[in-house]
Amino acid sequence: MARRRRGQRDEPVIPTDSFCDIAFLLIIYFILAASLSRDWGFNTDIPAGQKATEATNEKSVLLRNDGLFWGERNVTVAQLRQALAGLNLSGKDPNSRVVQFEAKGNVAWQDYYEVLAAIQQAGGVPGILMEAGGKK
Repeated sequence: MARRRRGQRDEPVIPTDSFCDIAFLLIIYFILAASLSRDWGFNTDIPAGQKATEATNEKSVLLRNDGLFWGERNVTVAQLRQALAGLNLSGKDPNSRVVQFEAKGNVAWQDYYEVLAAIQQAGGVPGILMEAGGKK
């Protein structure tokens, strides 16, 4: 066994053997965490169209802070579903299945998508009205 001379010390060494293990575990964790979050929702076909010169209230839905309106009448989502079911939209040709939908003010996204889902479940195609400039 070799002897050390006086005053000669070993340089301190940082143990790096476990860094590979830690990096591998972190990679596995992030792969699993990224695959657990799935996007959910529903597909919707937004029809392209021209700006109408005069809006019709026959098939228009307005969602505001103070409620949901079918034409001029204040309704609940259940009443909207009944009104849409009475139109028999799924039996009509695609051009006459468009239901105008407009949201004004600060409405909850849950309400917005619940109305969109009601229109689609009735066989309608939501025609989303937006202000000029593309912002609501």
